[in-house]
Amino acid sequence: GDTLQAHEIQNCRLRARLVVLSACSSARGGLSESEGIRGLAHAFRAAGAGTVLATAWPVHDAAMALLMDFLFAEIAASPNANLAHCLQRAVGRLRHPTPDELTQLVRREFRHPYFWAGLLLIGSGR
Repeated sequence: GDTLQAHEIQNCRLRARLVVLSACSSARGGLSESEGIRGLAHAFRAAGAGTVLATAWPVHDAAMALLMDFLFAEIAASPNANLAHCLQRAVGRLRHPTPDELTQLVRREFRHPYFWAGLLLIGSGR
């Protein structure tokens, strides 16, 4: 199949508050002498995304899926809240689940920073 290139993304015109790149190491990119790290996150910002959520290292599928559920629940509950605050509350739910969440959704090891500390919000956070 066709591969979407960063230059194709940045030539798009987006009106997105948030773009989530929850795949492994999506915050990484090539080094440009004039612009620093360039990659997918940079391309989406150049295309008009207000904020990009990307990952600094390979992610655990189940932990990331659950964290995204928590994040979007936080955004839905407070649509005008700063995205960094929503992400902080979502990570808090992963780190400190209720007893019901712990038995049904969250595995104890998801509390470890490996599962959430690699998330990077790039942009305004608005």
